[in-house]
Amino acid sequence: MPGSSAIEEMMNEIQPDAETGKRTYLSLKEQRLHDWSTIRDDMYEAFISTEAPSTVSCHECNKEAQLFKCIDCTPWEMVCEDCLYRRHQYPHLHMFEAWRNEAFVGAVLKTPSWILSSHSDCDSNYFKSIVIIDVKGRQHKRNIQFCKCEPEAVTLVKYRLWPSTTKFPKLAFDMELLKWLYGLLIECHVSCKGFCEALKFRSSKYQRNYVNFQVLDIYKSLMTETFAEFRNFFQRTEFPDKLDNGTGCPACFSETFKRNTSVALEIKYLTFGEMKSLYIQNVICRTGCNPLAHCEKS
Repeated sequence: MPGSSAIEEMMNEIQPDAETGKRTYLSLKEQRLHDWSTIRDDMYEAFISTEAPSTVSCHECNKEAQLFKCIDCTPWEMVCEDCLYRRHQYPHLHMFEAWRNEAFVGAVLKTPSWILSSHSDCDSNYFKSIVIIDVKGRQHKRNIQFCKCEPEAVTLVKYRLWPSTTKFPKLAFDMELLKWLYGLLIECHVSCKGFCEALKFRSSKYQRNYVNFQVLDIYKSLMTETFAEFRNFFQRTEFPDKLDNGTGCPACFSETFKRNTSVALEIKYLTFGEMKSLYIQNVICRTGCNPLAHCEKS
């Protein structure tokens, strides 16, 4: 078995109980707690050591300059502004920190506009600032391209964003955030209000000051039929039309199943000639052609 030697080695390191000489649940638990306690301080020191740059040079180009880091993709690397721009030259919802006055503080850098190739060739395209709530509940203001040929809410869906309203939305939610809310609602019975409050813990209390809260209460925006409509949308994308949506009981006979079953039982007692005639009539009724005409001619 793969990894069995590692498991055996780990079990051998666990000391047996002093009285019984056996590895009891208590001794195993105490051993695990002891293992964590021996490495606890080292893990803390390792985390703190990455909260300050170890050098004044960029980790990528080795140029001495002001250092930045991205909280979302590589929080352990400090790079210069040019390298940071090169890494984030596409639309994103990342947040940055800059090393200033012996501490990392929030940094607002220019981000690329969100552009659809289908709208770039249209003469009626325009740009509009939209506040986006990302999967961590943080707010970002982004410049997004729209087109007068279709409603703004429809365009936002193409960006995988869910609009807060159907007409002239100023706020949009990352669909991954609403999927997470949907899953917690179904499986854990988490309320929408509780979910919005819990989002505060997705980011450090120091990083919450980096966000300029354009929307003070996203709960109110979700409760204006926004999330209810997304649930319907998500259900349709997961279970397209004419496919089983998983809500039917396999033990219950539907009317269609009963009808097909009764027809099948009747066909069971037909002769071969009668079945052949019934088949031809059925095909002719649906398609207008006789599938066995060439056989009869031959």
